[in-house]
Amino acid sequence: MRQLDMDLIDLTDHEYNRNSVSVGDSVVVNIGYRYAAIVKGLKLDTKNKKIIAYLKNSIKSCPSKVDVSDCSKLENCI
Repeated sequence: MRQLDMDLIDLTDHEYNRNSVSVGDSVVVNIGYRYAAIVKGLKLDTKNKKIIAYLKNSIKSCPSKVDVSDCSKLENCI
């Protein structure tokens, strides 16, 4: 069975992605503590009815995979 590339499916406007987070966005993750990260991929988890965000961050102790509902986009204020 062929596995789909997670970048091929646009999950930005999906019902489980209330914050409209997309690949490449800078986000603040809040999971009891807050840290900044960049979204590298999104994957739909139909069993648990959520979207998983794969992150790149500079702090090794912070998770690199979280529920997208824990992410808030950082908006440019220029």
